[in-house]
Amino acid sequence: MWGTSGSKGRELASRAAWTLHGRGRRPLGRAAAATQSASCTPDLLNGKGPMRRVVTPSYNADFRVLTFAGRVVKEFRQPSRAQELLLITFQEQSWEPRIDDPLPPAPGVDAKKRLSATVYRLNRHQKNRLITFGCDGTGTGVTWRPSAAGAEGEQRESRGRAKGDKPKR
Repeated sequence: MWGTSGSKGRELASRAAWTLHGRGRRPLGRAAAATQSASCTPDLLNGKGPMRRVVTPSYNADFRVLTFAGRVVKEFRQPSRAQELLLITFQEQSWEPRIDDPLPPAPGVDAKKRLSATVYRLNRHQKNRLITFGCDGTGTGVTWRPSAAGAEGEQRESRGRAKGDKPKR
């Protein structure tokens, strides 16, 4: 079990907390295991590996900062009620993959267009492009997912271009 042999190895593996790093897995110290084992869960039921760390974003409404994997994704220097309401709702619902539209109705404004515009603005001006928000296709919900690996470089390239300009080659 988990690269160990014999009953002593199995006993250690069942009691130990593990972390993944560039060279494979390694045991955590007792203090680290106490704080991190809640976010590391054995994935033994479906046979997809010994440990899987579930990483979710975090939104601090007091400081108006969105973080993911320990890095700042977006900071609001000025109030943005609609965007912040989406993030607060995701945070309250423990970052479920999809939430219902939490924006209150506004007279004379199409709710689907308002939600789409809010999601569009939420994806813009991210310091580290680690999260992508989207509409669910019905116009009544919002989704989130981790961004693709190369998205940060693409964001830097697109800065400073006017809408409709072609990227420089």
